[in-house]
Amino acid sequence: MDDERFRQAIEVVLRHEGGLSEDVADPGGITHWGISFRSYPHLGGGGIRNLTRDDAIAIYRRDWWERYRYDEIKNLETATWLSTASLGHRQSERLTMSSRGPCCCLPSGPRRRLTIVGSWRKSQS
Repeated sequence: MDDERFRQAIEVVLRHEGGLSEDVADPGGITHWGISFRSYPHLGGGGIRNLTRDDAIAIYRRDWWERYRYDEIKNLETATWLSTASLGHRQSERLTMSSRGPCCCLPSGPRRRLTIVGSWRKSQS
């Protein structure tokens, strides 16, 4: 189950982060598969450029999924509520909205929050 959840999550990450970027305006520097030189300077520019998809998956699993125990999150509503309690509602909402994409660009207010939760429930079933 947890392995399947990781596989689903990593596919979303790689779909959004995949590809090599050498944008000089990017504060992260050279970035490949979402792995940046700024976060992994020990890999060097060449190491970042030459990262394989499997290398990136191993990094995400070790340094993010396992380190921050994402496998222990059992439902999105609880995770979102915890992020709101930790970050405050505005920052949490910004993160949530940006992660859900255009389907959540609805007017402000409680109705939007209910719509987002409803869309999460649909996507979780």
